[in-house]
Amino acid sequence: MHWYAKAIHSGYRVYYAAGGVPDELWTALADPIKACVNSFDVTGTAPEIKYTPAPAPVSAPPAGGPAASPTPAATAKPAAKSATGTSASK
Repeated sequence: MHWYAKAIHSGYRVYYAAGGVPDELWTALADPIKACVNSFDVTGTAPEIKYTPAPAPVSAPPAGGPAASPTPAATAKPAAKSATGTSASK
């Protein structure tokens, strides 16, 4: 392969254009490829790259803290039921 390339530095970026053909076609296509690659140009300026740090990770509350303690309603045992399906406690 035969390659022809051009790179342009503009602002905070580098732009790259390239063209290539097999070696046996280079003599026939070199001029059109060079003209195409050389026509590449950057106009204006690229926007400035802005860095935004990632937010701090959310961590779980410590073990044994308020979120880990069960509520009284969650620990209460349901009343035992009799064979007829009614509550045994009165």
